Amino acid sequence: MVLKKISKGILGISFRMVVYIAIIALVYELATFGFETGEKIFTDKGYKEAPGKNISVTVSDSMSTMEVGELLEEKGIIEDKYIFCIQSFLYEADFKSGKYKLNTSLSPEDIINVLSTEASEGE
Repeated sequence: MVLKKISKGILGISFRMVVYIAIIALVYELATFGFETGEKIFTDKGYKEAPGKNISVTVSDSMSTMEVGELLEEKGIIEDKYIFCIQSFLYEADFKSGKYKLNTSLSPEDIINVLSTEASEGE
């Protein structure tokens, strides 16, 4: 009887320890994910090191911010379309239609600024 009580107590403590460790690991993973995502959103560096590569893109009036992000991700100008959408919201982007020449070393803010200005015919 006493052995059964002791076993139950040890098993209960062990179970609680496993649950606490799992909760701590989950909180750690969520904090790490949040920090890394925040760092990507607020970082000012481009996707590639300078001098980068010039790439032409065409933006139409009917494209949403997500579609512009998908286009830029496909072309290798940005790393993550979801991060770009958040950055576009934060920088209050207003994309204009036209053909643009972008460099892979441009910062997200620079890309948004370029796409928010009227494209010239020569670009």
